[in-house]
Amino acid sequence: MTDPDVELLADLDAGLLAPARADEVRRAALADPRCAAVLDALAATRADLAALPVPPAPAVLGRWTAPVDDPGADPGPPDTAPPDSPSTATGPSTVAGHPRRAAGPSRIPTGAVDGRRARLRPGPARSGAGRRARWVLAAAAAAAVALVPGLPATRSDGVLDVDRVELAAAARSTVGLTDLGALADPARRDGCLSAVGVDGARVLGGRQVRLEGAPGVLLVLSTGELGRFRVLVVSPSCSVLDDTVVGGP
Repeated sequence: MTDPDVELLADLDAGLLAPARADEVRRAALADPRCAAVLDALAATRADLAALPVPPAPAVLGRWTAPVDDPGADPGPPDTAPPDSPSTATGPSTVAGHPRRAAGPSRIPTGAVDGRRARLRPGPARSGAGRRARWVLAAAAAAAVALVPGLPATRSDGVLDVDRVELAAAARSTVGLTDLGALADPARRDGCLSAVGVDGARVLGGRQVRLEGAPGVLLVLSTGELGRFRVLVVSPSCSVLDDTVVGGP
């Protein structure tokens, strides 16, 4: 899976794939750094969306749904009507030549109420709405692995000049990249991470940088927490130039 299919990965993240297909896609994604980065970006996006406050429902919605949710509830005072309005007249009367039925208990069949209640209950998202939601997540994940506007220009040798203030933005643009320079060899990279105390951390991306003039490699590491990433910059000899955590609350 060299070119990430973001919508397919969003379906995997949302649990919409059949088990066998989900296992196949997950194995392929974990073997591809860019696909793994998209999955991490989806998880981070979900965390960000979950942190947003839920707007309160309009008051009128409660008045509409209360009789359906609880048919025995007191509907409250009726709307005010003119004294001569047919709706408030008492005693026998006719409307358009037909006798008006005396006021009494509601004649709405129980089945009709149950049916309306069922229609108002939340249920599985319709295919169109579900697809739109997946596209929102997919677009957000794609944005998370794309270059962030405002980053310093990359030098002609492919090395990014960056300062500490720009590390968070640089890290987001690094997710999925594998320009690891002196740490391209997996054994050397694992040894370096072990030496600086982050043994076993999953590398989500890396690139060569010059951090305030000092050459190094910027590594984006998973923290195991949704929406939080560890940004580690090490020199070619594996001394720590910067180590910080970005994202999350």
